[in-house]
Amino acid sequence: MHKIHRYTLPALSLLLSLNALAQPAGELPLMPWPQQVTLSQPPGKWLLNQRLAIRVQGDDLDEAVTRWRQRIEMQTGWQLAPATSPDAAIIEVRVKHAVAAQPLPDSDESYQLSVTPQGATLIANTRFGALRGMETLLQLVQTDADGTFLPLVSVTDVPRFPWRGVLLDSARHFLPVADILRQLDGMAAAKLNVFHWHLTDDQGWRFASTRYPKLQQLASDGQFYTREQMQQVVAYAAARGIRVVPEIDLPGHASSIAVAYPQLISAPGPYQMQREWGVHRPTLDPSNKQVYVFIEAIIGELAEIFPDPYLHIGGDEVDASQWQQSSAVQALMKQQQLADTHALQAWFNQRLEQILERHQRRMVGWDEIYHPSLPRTIVIQSWQGPDSLGASAQDGYQGILSTGFYLDQPQSTAYHYRNEILPQPLGVDSAVGEGERAQSWQFSMPRLKGSPVEGSFTLIEGANGWRGFIDFNGKSRRALQDIVWLAPGRLTFRVDSWMGETRPVLSLQQQTLSGYIRVGNVRYPHQRQQAGGDAAG
Repeated sequence: MHKIHRYTLPALSLLLSLNALAQPAGELPLMPWPQQVTLSQPPGKWLLNQRLAIRVQGDDLDEAVTRWRQRIEMQTGWQLAPATSPDAAIIEVRVKHAVAAQPLPDSDESYQLSVTPQGATLIANTRFGALRGMETLLQLVQTDADGTFLPLVSVTDVPRFPWRGVLLDSARHFLPVADILRQLDGMAAAKLNVFHWHLTDDQGWRFASTRYPKLQQLASDGQFYTREQMQQVVAYAAARGIRVVPEIDLPGHASSIAVAYPQLISAPGPYQMQREWGVHRPTLDPSNKQVYVFIEAIIGELAEIFPDPYLHIGGDEVDASQWQQSSAVQALMKQQQLADTHALQAWFNQRLEQILERHQRRMVGWDEIYHPSLPRTIVIQSWQGPDSLGASAQDGYQGILSTGFYLDQPQSTAYHYRNEILPQPLGVDSAVGEGERAQSWQFSMPRLKGSPVEGSFTLIEGANGWRGFIDFNGKSRRALQDIVWLAPGRLTFRVDSWMGETRPVLSLQQQTLSGYIRVGNVRYPHQRQQAGGDAAG
């Protein structure tokens, strides 16, 4: 799933000349790397010129061919000869099965590409594989002293993951449609196939509702997408083999709903638009029947615009304080025998899932929706990480991993590239051996928003120096890296956490811990006590 979006638009054309090409397959400019890439032996290259055409058999890809030709012309400065030119060099694209143009979660994106001295042939089961293979062709075009060329190569490819998405948060940072279309072009170039469109949050409601027009009138600052604009985005994405999955936040992150329709919220208004990031109190009232009328109408409108079978309901970071203080909500919990507010949210989500089913939609939500009372047909998207996602996966739920790929956070490019989708066991050396000494310290890191990050870390001194591990509450144990004593009683180390690179700079004096913990480029002051004295192995 995944993520880096700066793209080069390569070029292509053909000549009947063959030259030597000394280049290992690993140096080809391909992203993402295909399943199998084999350069011809001996290596060779096929020089290209303006007499180039691409011919598709088996499905209608005229629009894709036009885009492909335009990108070649932009890259090379050429003006390609008409596709009907009698002396044109032809790239053959063969699609085995014609399918609907709207991509689906199980669309076949596989393809085989062969570039030989006799020509280039792309074979795909469906139009979606052909689109991915055409991107590979564009990426393979290179230029050297001899001119522009294609390497002689064989490529067999099928995506490792069927859901390769980018989330765009238009609720907090509105972007015009032209920018979104440009983003879709970049996604197609990187063979990403799901545009996750975050349309509502505390800071704004971004799609025009015909049933509840106050949402865009009062809670958008005039920045919202019309039905026609959203349909334009869906069509533009589909032409590039990209699904569009809309997200509306329910039942929390509901400040924009509260401004427009305060009667749907668990505590009386009036409310104001939120201008700051964070977790805010307004929450839909699960005891109010009109809330479900509202949700039914909104989902009905979304289903008319967005054809994808999945619809994202958010579900994260619900501030339960309004529920706890509402006599009507407390009466509902007692009536339904709900033990706590997490069970109440699960009950609410069961109602929501029934509404989605009536509109032939499947639920996607963030980690917090996970509850065994929900059907295994839902999909859980994790911003919290492999620990959270692993728990739901073991319980039979499908999942999407998003943590570690936040492009709006202050991590370096190296941080994003180092994320492995299926992580290997951490293998932390936590045993205190003979002759070694260990000391453990508790920590509680307050944050600008949200609850503190708490846990403990242990330092182990042995013959080979210092090592250690850290236990964040509710997370897997992780190794301490780059332990450096800056002065007696003062040290720093690095932790690869779900928040990104985390580097404490701490003073350990007389069982008292002080200093700060740096996450990204933000320092959080810290003070706590030693958890245990020195222990000898």
